[in-house]
Amino acid sequence: NEQINRGGRSNYEDGSAKAALAVSGFKRDYAASYGIDVYSTNPVLQQELDRVAWAATLGNMTLGALSIVTGAVVLQVASNVRLLEQARSIVEANPPSELALRNREQLKRMQVPSQVTDRFLQNPMLSPRHQTLIVIGMASLGDIPGRAGFIAYAAQARTEDEALLMQQMAELLASYNASVAPVRRIASFVNLPVAYTGKSAVLLLPIDRVAWTERTAALAGRIARDLPDRPSGAATEIWITGDATPLAQAGFRQLGLGLTQRCASRLPLLD
Repeated sequence: NEQINRGGRSNYEDGSAKAALAVSGFKRDYAASYGIDVYSTNPVLQQELDRVAWAATLGNMTLGALSIVTGAVVLQVASNVRLLEQARSIVEANPPSELALRNREQLKRMQVPSQVTDRFLQNPMLSPRHQTLIVIGMASLGDIPGRAGFIAYAAQARTEDEALLMQQMAELLASYNASVAPVRRIASFVNLPVAYTGKSAVLLLPIDRVAWTERTAALAGRIARDLPDRPSGAATEIWITGDATPLAQAGFRQLGLGLTQRCASRLPLLD
């Protein structure tokens, strides 16, 4: 039982009385209609979701044009954007216990070691939404080396902010693979995931702003000099969702690092 493995009832799971009254389902529906993460730990938001869901349950209401996806959802997609949209539908439609079972089975198919799977699924900082989007992002890459390593990396999340960062990295990797170039393997360098294609090594980073500080310069220098297993003649690129200061742009250029700014316009994120 996945909830027992997490140490009892999950913080992300409603109580049995509410579940029996379908409050949890109404909460997911209502959150989906407004693009809200139903697993947010914001107490004010959760109170409002509870209030509306109870009203809907007691009044036998429906939430307009929304429909709940039930049963198995077949992920047959033409693009990664659609894949992640379907992933969001899965998150919205299923309780945490069902999501955990789905994720465990998917990780088993990816041959992720069971101890890594346990750490990933039992990390309280990773909500069912984080976990599901990470797992589906990794699955979309196909049978490539490094996926288990990324799951182990994500399992280290110590805060909700870190959990969201891991989710967004997985989304960027999946989107890059689908719309820019096939990713042949993933590795980790200076505690950052690196996507290797046949022509480049790419770091895909959900960062709003890069300034050329001493720390940034040192990190960029290590990437330029020491990135391992770089194919001969391959470019090293850094893609960021935000932008870089002019000084940072010049610093990357001087080191021979390619820089793509505002990559979220090409590689959209769900959150």
